[in-house]
Amino acid sequence: MNALSQVERKTASIESFMELWCNIFDAEAKDHLRALHFEFNPVYVLSTSWAMRMNRDELIAVLNQTELEFIAENLHEAWKTPKGFGGQTRMREIGSWGGNHPAFNDLWVVIDDECSGTGFDIYPFIADNPFIVLCKENTGLTNAEYIKLRRAFNIRLKIS
Repeated sequence: MNALSQVERKTASIESFMELWCNIFDAEAKDHLRALHFEFNPVYVLSTSWAMRMNRDELIAVLNQTELEFIAENLHEAWKTPKGFGGQTRMREIGSWGGNHPAFNDLWVVIDDECSGTGFDIYPFIADNPFIVLCKENTGLTNAEYIKLRRAFNIRLKIS
């Protein structure tokens, strides 16, 4: 039985797996996210499949345990994209969230991995491509993606 399922079944506390939490996300990727956060102070909306298994409080606990507390502290009130039934792509989830929150129409930036970030390969709006950054699965947010994200934030905020 893996750690996440033990926490879900309440047979162990979330704090019981410190080694897992410290290493679940790549340290360099977390450093890049932290740097982007402190430079641009974004509001976060998650499209992770974890949101189907955890409620907001549980996900915040995981973010805190994995040293991503800055994300937990800056989640949008509508913190997750709506999950559809059968085969809905991440692109559609994000678009659906954006349709419900038009104030963010010109402020969003997407980071996902190439396997989970479904639908972006056929995304019809070429002008939005600079704001969609896909990482290699099992590699995470490297310096190359960090530079792309930083550029995307600068464009969104019209900073040179």
